[in-house]
Amino acid sequence: MDVPQAREPLKCAAGGKRPVCQVLDEFEKADAWNLETIRGVDARYFGQATVVEKGQPRTAWYFMVVKKVPTNDVPAGDLPIKIAIRELDSTLGAENTQAPKLLRALEHDDTVNKGNSTSQYVKSYAPSNWDGANVTAGPSTILHAQGGMFVREGKKRQLHVVHFSAVGVGGAVSGDGVYATLYPVSW
Repeated sequence: MDVPQAREPLKCAAGGKRPVCQVLDEFEKADAWNLETIRGVDARYFGQATVVEKGQPRTAWYFMVVKKVPTNDVPAGDLPIKIAIRELDSTLGAENTQAPKLLRALEHDDTVNKGNSTSQYVKSYAPSNWDGANVTAGPSTILHAQGGMFVREGKKRQLHVVHFSAVGVGGAVSGDGVYATLYPVSW
């Protein structure tokens, strides 16, 4: 996982103010994902991502469901979790409209309004397909989703997710991918 290679095509100097640059900065400073912070059977996360496609960035809402499972339910070498990471469907009405309110509350560790449609959707989402995960040699956890997404945990239990869509010859990174910070909704 070579984050410095992604900075050039994304035009991200360290400390840059663009959201994609901030995710890369936080990802580099973050630690390994501590799965012990998941207290229940599952944990749910929500946040905002910058999705870069053919060099063009767009903002998207992302959420992730993480379910603890027995070790005999996963392949050898995988962590005892199943994950589902999704982009919030843009056709959903109130769920998209109320997403900024949910994000602001999570960023400030505030109480989330029980009537928030986005929070209700994330908490009730039942994935039909699950992916696995395992640790890497460094501080990242790799999710077997979308060809491999790298996750690290920040100081306030938020997760920083980096996914490079295309890696060229010699490991060159195009910059296309998903760059997200996700906050715990329930854990």
